[in-house]
Amino acid sequence: MKKFLTIAAAIICLCSCAAFRLTPAQEAKIAEAVADSLSQRHYTIDITRIYPRRGPSRVVDGFRLKVNGDKVDSYLPFIGVAYSVDYGSQSNGMSFESTIDEYYVSAPQSDRRQIQFTTRNGNDQLMFTIIVFDNGLSDITVVSRNRETISYSGELRTPLPEK
Repeated sequence: MKKFLTIAAAIICLCSCAAFRLTPAQEAKIAEAVADSLSQRHYTIDITRIYPRRGPSRVVDGFRLKVNGDKVDSYLPFIGVAYSVDYGSQSNGMSFESTIDEYYVSAPQSDRRQIQFTTRNGNDQLMFTIIVFDNGLSDITVVSRNRETISYSGELRTPLPEK
């Protein structure tokens, strides 16, 4: 009887996990929505994890990076060493709105796009490198002239596929 219940529970778990898988058509729709957002330079990446250079990674919620044409709205946490900050500055250095100076897109592999852009925040110059996969998962690395390099992971907002 115990063996039967264990097998039944395993089958139920496997069936419930299979229900959350996307069909190839749904995956193609998501990949198309991701590519469309990137080509229009209008997208938001919700940050789920931060990777400081020192110490462990941390799960975070409520942070984002938004690109809208030639503007960037960065609301990112920063954990690390600041080599130089503006006198009397109260900000964490990664929360700002600015214009994008240079913007490059490449496709190093068929399932991802790499975006690089530079921007300024006061006296600091920042270079963002974003890798966006076809499923919307994203990795962001920020190299700053005045702060330690820091990385983030998150997900590009896309419309959910219909069932």
